Amino acid sequence: MCKKILLLTTVCLAVVGCNDNNEEKPLEPAPSIVEIKIECENDLIIKGLSTVCESNAVYIDGSSVNVTNDTEWSSEKDSIIDISSLSDKNQIKLAGLSNGSDALNAKYGSLTTSKSLSVEPATLYSLYIEAEGGYIEPVQLKAYESFKLKAMVDTSIGEYNVSHLAAWDYNEAEPKFGEGSTKINEGIVTARALPLNSSVSTTVTASLEYEEEIFESDFYFDVLGWIEMCNHAVNDTVKGSNQGECLKVASSPSNTDQLLTSPPSIAVMDALGYIEAPLSAGRKTYRATLTEENIIYAAVQQKENGGIEHDWLQYQGWCQELADAKFAGVSSWTTITDWQSHSIIASQFAWPVLSDYWSESMPAGIGGSVYNIMDFQSGNIEQEYYDKALLASCTASVSELEKVGLEYLPYPKKI
Repeated sequence: MCKKILLLTTVCLAVVGCNDNNEEKPLEPAPSIVEIKIECENDLIIKGLSTVCESNAVYIDGSSVNVTNDTEWSSEKDSIIDISSLSDKNQIKLAGLSNGSDALNAKYGSLTTSKSLSVEPATLYSLYIEAEGGYIEPVQLKAYESFKLKAMVDTSIGEYNVSHLAAWDYNEAEPKFGEGSTKINEGIVTARALPLNSSVSTTVTASLEYEEEIFESDFYFDVLGWIEMCNHAVNDTVKGSNQGECLKVASSPSNTDQLLTSPPSIAVMDALGYIEAPLSAGRKTYRATLTEENIIYAAVQQKENGGIEHDWLQYQGWCQELADAKFAGVSSWTTITDWQSHSIIASQFAWPVLSDYWSESMPAGIGGSVYNIMDFQSGNIEQEYYDKALLASCTASVSELEKVGLEYLPYPKKI
């Protein structure tokens, strides 16, 4: 019997499959993949140091996907570079063994490519840290927000990226909050949650030992507090945890890539400067309050279809506030188009259920400013006019939450 296995070579892990005759053969790439590309942090490797590379399969539409762990790697020579797998990072590491030129070969299914590399000796002068994306010191981060730092060395043969080799650490000034406001992993800096209106200054240090000499550099930034996720967790089930300055966040039971926020409490709205007022009052308003299980929630209006254009739209404005602030590190918070079958969220994660929730969709054939709403008590989709005061939930993508810092924090996490 033939089955898929991991084929160990001296340089990589290569995935193999089976043909109709039960003979092992490499897995073929999808038909829409037109080429593979090798990308390395450094094309020139300093002797005694290393660089990291990856292979990406390029689709016919120009998009790409990392296939490093499914690629067969080799080099033309054995004495110039040493190849080792970093499978947990979807990368390979190339160590410079001796001076000279070599070719790195990659084979993914029937597609092949190669990249010329060279190893040279160099003198290291200094190490410095630079931020990707144009950040300038001191950077200001909000809770759960991330950015990437690169550790670079200035050498006799030019600049060299040593982010994967550097030892990263950080030091926070007083006051400290719990386990600290920052998490750093190979240059990825993620701010943990801090209480609203608090801040802490942080210094990130990168260091590298080379030929018995230590090179170091610092980078400075401030972490700013904002509204936190209740219990710092996605899918928090603790009843009453949202009565303070926090929002519950749940993952949708019917869409694994969808996040949903609980409606804001008055504690949250007061902390952010919102007032109870009609739409005509302007920015940062909610329409009324609703009380359940001794927690007071803010209720908002929808927008009038074809009516007066207000400077502040309560439902849309609230979700935009979360997006602008990158709540939970996510910048794509928006109103909910279709509730689908989300009524399980209310009971399972202790959300308010006695009042209905707005959506952005309108029922067909009714006309006017009528919207579909979610009745959590019955689990049904019903309809309501725009000027009713109902609860507001916002939605975003789970994948964005993971991209900006989920894997670098002990929270947010699913519990």
